[in-house]
Amino acid sequence: MCIPRLTIQPMHNRRIRGEGSRTVRSCLLLFFSLFFLGSAGCGGGGTGGEAGGESVMLNRPVTLTEEWVTSRNGNKVYVRTVYPFRSSTESKFPAVVIVPGGLSGSTPFLDNGLSDLAERGYVIVTFNPQGRGSGEEGDLLSEGEEDYNGYVHQDDLESVIEDAMQDPNIDAGRIGIVSYSFGITMAAGCLARYPELKIKFLIDYEGTSLSDTTMGDPWLLDGIDANDKTRPLYELFGHLSIEMDPSPSNIQWWSERQALAYIGHVETAYLRIQSQWDHMQPPSMDYPSGFDQPPLWYRNKHAIDMVNAATNGKATWTRVNEAWIGNKENVVYSYENPPSYYVDSLDVESEVFKDVLRNLIEEMFVLP
Repeated sequence: MCIPRLTIQPMHNRRIRGEGSRTVRSCLLLFFSLFFLGSAGCGGGGTGGEAGGESVMLNRPVTLTEEWVTSRNGNKVYVRTVYPFRSSTESKFPAVVIVPGGLSGSTPFLDNGLSDLAERGYVIVTFNPQGRGSGEEGDLLSEGEEDYNGYVHQDDLESVIEDAMQDPNIDAGRIGIVSYSFGITMAAGCLARYPELKIKFLIDYEGTSLSDTTMGDPWLLDGIDANDKTRPLYELFGHLSIEMDPSPSNIQWWSERQALAYIGHVETAYLRIQSQWDHMQPPSMDYPSGFDQPPLWYRNKHAIDMVNAATNGKATWTRVNEAWIGNKENVVYSYENPPSYYVDSLDVESEVFKDVLRNLIEEMFVLP
């Protein structure tokens, strides 16, 4: 999307000017992003550019800024933020930090409808974790190497949140997080490791739980070779799940990257968005049978595990989906007593999903 540019003074004196560079995305990386996130990883056309605290006025009454935030290891992370139109420099707004799914960044999300939230009075903060970004305008490449949502990427998120808390146009006491798919590993890991971050809520869209769900192992249960998701994912990660490779080195690698190990230590409100047809895990509408094998696996076992761990852990409040679905707050579920799910699969680019997300963000900000 071509956006008319208007350069103004940086909002923060400490913003760091830097240059983006182009990077070539492999077919496997594209597959992985689509597998974990639908088609929402795309965006950001045009030529490579420079980000340094400049602002762009959109056609809507919002303001878009770009900056570089220094992470804990000294590398610079590209951040793209959209604000409600600021009638004065004294205005403060609640903010939502978007954590991407797959191996993508979240900055293109602003071109896929999330900027609409700014019209409702929210600041939307997106960023490309280290080693991510296409180099295209609006999706610049962050410094560093891909960390697969381990400690380095969790530290990136912590640095982005800290930067947002110092933004004069953001209410530091009203910042929430929305994570997509595998992004829950980064989000939960960050909040568990940095409990001093007082985040208002964590919304988790169909996130993976352990190494087996991240690597697509449940798809092997029906014995159909065409459903094997582990091979292409192994090509991307260079690791199998712990169940497939229980070597000490593999267990150590995954010790940073399993959301279920973190979520019980997250001290905030936790809401899970979950459809009956998960965007990544079986069963699916195309393959509805062959996967109901409790206790090993059953429909949305990973979601139930995550919600139960949060409810039994330090979460201040938990629920699955919007209130009208009928799920109560702070409930522990099981195979015999599952929560109610959205009937259809939720495409993150659909207007239905965007309405769900907008409604939940508004609800979560009014929680006591």
